[in-house]
Amino acid sequence: MEDYDDFLNALQKFAINLTGTFKLPLKFNPEDQLKGPVRDLISFVGTTLKLNVNLVTEAQLDDIKGRPDLGITVESLTTGHIELKAPGKGADTAKYKGSDKTQWIKFQDLPNIIYTDGSEWALYRSGKRIGKIIRFCGDVTIDGKTSIDDNNAKILFRLIREFLYWEPIVPTSPHALAEMLAPITRYLRSDVLTNLDDPESNLKFRLRLT
Repeated sequence: MEDYDDFLNALQKFAINLTGTFKLPLKFNPEDQLKGPVRDLISFVGTTLKLNVNLVTEAQLDDIKGRPDLGITVESLTTGHIELKAPGKGADTAKYKGSDKTQWIKFQDLPNIIYTDGSEWALYRSGKRIGKIIRFCGDVTIDGKTSIDDNNAKILFRLIREFLYWEPIVPTSPHALAEMLAPITRYLRSDVLTNLDDPESNLKFRLRLT
C-alpha cells in the first residue's frame, strides 16, 4: 500500500459517521460510540495487511473492573488492547487525572495498547509511548471528512500496522522471564484484589466454597 488512498477513504468515512452520531439529539455514553467505528478501522488495516484480525469487546462486568475496551487477536494469538476515551480527553496518558489516571496506572503494565479518543491516537508498550501522539487536523465528532487529511492517514496506518505486527520477545533466561511476567502478574493481582473487595464477586463466592 503506497498511496494510502483506501485507508484515507476509510478514515474519512470513520469521521463522517462519528460526526453524524454526535449530532444526534440523544444522550449516550460517548466512549461507546467509538467501539464499532474503531473496530471497523482496525479490521480494515488488518485486511489490507492480509492478517487474520479479530476484535472482541471486553466484558464490562461488575466483578471484573478495569478491562480495556477492545481486545485484539492476530492469527488467533492475543496481540494487544485498545482503550477508548471520551472525545476531547485525548490520548496523552501523562495528562490524565482522577479515574483516568488510576486506570492508566493499571493499564501501563500491558505490553501493547492503543489509546484513542477518536481524534488522537497513541501506542504504548509497558508504560512507554511508542512514537508521537497522532492528532488529526480536526475533531471527528464535529468536522466530519475535513477532520482527516492525507498525512493523518499515513501516520495512523503506520501506527496501527506496528500495533498489529507486535510480537512478544521470547525470554532467554530466568531473569528475563521474570521481568516479562512481572507486569502481567501485577495486572492480574490488581484484578484479584478488586474482586476480593467486591462482596458480589464470583471469585469471592468460589473461595467461600473451598
